[in-house]
Amino acid sequence: MKKFVVLLLVSILALAFCLPVMSQSVETEAPSVDEIDKYGDIRLAITSKELADLGFEYADYVTVSFLDQSVTVPVIPAYRYVGAKAPGLVMYNDDTSKPVELEVFNGSFATTYGLAERFTREDGSRYHEAMEGIEFPVAVKIEMAEKGGYKDTYAIFDLERSNNFDDYEGLSIAQFANYRMITTDGVGAGKLFRSSSPVNPNIGRNVLADICARIDGVKSFINLSDSAESAAKFEGFEDSYYSDQNVLYLNLGVDFSSDLNKAGVVEMMNFLADAPTPVLVHCNEGQDRAGYVSALLECLMGASLDEIVQDYMVTFYNYYGVVAGTDQYAQLSNNIKKNLTIYMGVEDIENADLQAEAEEYLKGLGVSEETITAVKSNLGGESIQVTGHVTEIEKYGHALLDISIEDFKAAGFELGDAVTVTAGSFNDDIPFFDGYYVDRGDKMVRAYPGHEFIAVCINYGKFAETYGLEIGSPVRITLREKGRYLLTQEVNSLVYTNDRADYESDEVFANFREVTTTGIGAGKLYRSASPVDNTFNRAATANALAEAAGIKTVMNLANNEEELAAYAAEEGFASDYYMSLYNDGNVILLASPINFTSDEFAEGIVKGLTFLAQHDTPYLVHCTEGKDRAGFTSMILEALAGASDDEIVEDYMQSYVNYYHIDPEKDAEKYDMIAIKNIFEMLQSVTGLTIEELVSGEIDLSAAAETYLTSHGMSAEDIAALREKLK
Repeated sequence: MKKFVVLLLVSILALAFCLPVMSQSVETEAPSVDEIDKYGDIRLAITSKELADLGFEYADYVTVSFLDQSVTVPVIPAYRYVGAKAPGLVMYNDDTSKPVELEVFNGSFATTYGLAERFTREDGSRYHEAMEGIEFPVAVKIEMAEKGGYKDTYAIFDLERSNNFDDYEGLSIAQFANYRMITTDGVGAGKLFRSSSPVNPNIGRNVLADICARIDGVKSFINLSDSAESAAKFEGFEDSYYSDQNVLYLNLGVDFSSDLNKAGVVEMMNFLADAPTPVLVHCNEGQDRAGYVSALLECLMGASLDEIVQDYMVTFYNYYGVVAGTDQYAQLSNNIKKNLTIYMGVEDIENADLQAEAEEYLKGLGVSEETITAVKSNLGGESIQVTGHVTEIEKYGHALLDISIEDFKAAGFELGDAVTVTAGSFNDDIPFFDGYYVDRGDKMVRAYPGHEFIAVCINYGKFAETYGLEIGSPVRITLREKGRYLLTQEVNSLVYTNDRADYESDEVFANFREVTTTGIGAGKLYRSASPVDNTFNRAATANALAEAAGIKTVMNLANNEEELAAYAAEEGFASDYYMSLYNDGNVILLASPINFTSDEFAEGIVKGLTFLAQHDTPYLVHCTEGKDRAGFTSMILEALAGASDDEIVEDYMQSYVNYYHIDPEKDAEKYDMIAIKNIFEMLQSVTGLTIEELVSGEIDLSAAAETYLTSHGMSAEDIAALREKLK
């Protein structure tokens, strides 16, 4: 037995020694100065696939030796997997045929390690020449130093970005474009913006960034990444808003300790001294070069380090979903602190007078006192702005602040204003409302009636959790545009009275009317407010009108049997005609939900219309107010019978005319907004079409309604019977 074990072990060892062993070192070379890119990255004469085939993997530490020096660096797929000014060996995974590169994040490997010096040609392009005494090719040896030794830090920097807007649920167009107004202390509202490139299509955001800049009327751009010649070659450049504006092209590298970038900062300051505002700063992604320049300007204008870090890190949420308060956030935020420390020469960044440090740094570069003063004046100005702190995270995730509604309004904010909220990982423009008047998933500042303090909210979402806020987190709110959302505020806060004297007739008061659209015969279909639920004081009036119209069949979308019995038991109940119809089996109770996009609602519609098809006209359709659920049902019946979209919209909107006295001509904007928000959304849910397609007039709404009903279970026979009875 022992002999068998020994033989087995010997056999296993022999087999092991026969297996191929991947090399843990490789000799290659930096072939020529022409293989050093404009950022100072060194391309080696080995492909990423070849290096990987030798057993090197991401997060390995390797020692790279060349000339008389060596440096231990991590193997990474992109420069951003290391901190600012740190070196790495880049082994590409998007195209493994690419050469392996030695890089320094926000720096130049070539100049840092004395391999080559960078120069700029007259056309702005950059090239390198070997340092004195160095000849290319330069022998380079790569040896394994520690297998997987960088894995913990690697995980922090392992960020994935998509260039497809649809992959970013909950992000606005501005956030996707990494576009935002800078709101740090000292910067005037609407004076300074930053974004990804409005012209470079490389990351699929240029058109959106250009649109945002056009909407904000940006007059001057600082392009940190391109020359005028290279920018003009981008596809779509000639048609962009950007192409007709005042642009400073600097074509800088990523290393702001280089002479090129220092000179670029001086040129930028001279430009900013009298550049028409608003001004937008960008590079390609709006992350590193734009991140440092934005931070420098924020320092100059008087921002705190916390404000600067917060603004810098918004980019990492917009691109990668990095949330404030996490270890990853803390680690990545060190990049801007390190860059300010190194480039500006600040010894203690946490306690420094950053404004004084920025002025001293700029003067050291050669920027005059007069220019610095002019830039501060140009980018400064008045802002309606308040800063508060989170005092409570409400049960639905809204961030309640220590800013009272009264004080907020006294500061100059009014309902319907657009405001820029800067909080945690968030910086974007959102509305200020007194109710949840935004779509599901959208954000708003809330001044809820009966509450004392404002809150920042996501409708059906958790703002605090999403953006990394906790008790005590600062929230800065800046006025962005007066009244941008005023119409929405007014439309959503409409109220009506329950006093019959305020209405010109019983029909208007009870929202009772005959539906007379194309395909529906006289005296066949009616709609109204509830004839039994007297919450709004209309039940008796609606009941009397139903009796006068000779209604024979009722589709009640609002109630169940228990609710109807409770209404009938109330003192003063005066809807005997309705109850007689119910007792005779001519009323169907559906208790439909408000959400007309739900399967439950659609199933209720089919059940109700099937009931109508099997009973006699005249029909009455109602919910509580006779506005939305009854509006959807009327829309289906009207479409089924052959009505046009114009007829359907007009009938739906009559409820708003009745209740709120909205005049289609005098209140045209309000009228149209309500229609688009309500009846067009209903039509879209039935047809699956866009608003543009719906208003084209080329849609067969009758066929669409039939498809909707059959897809939710209504038989072709009942649909045919219903059409016949409506004639």
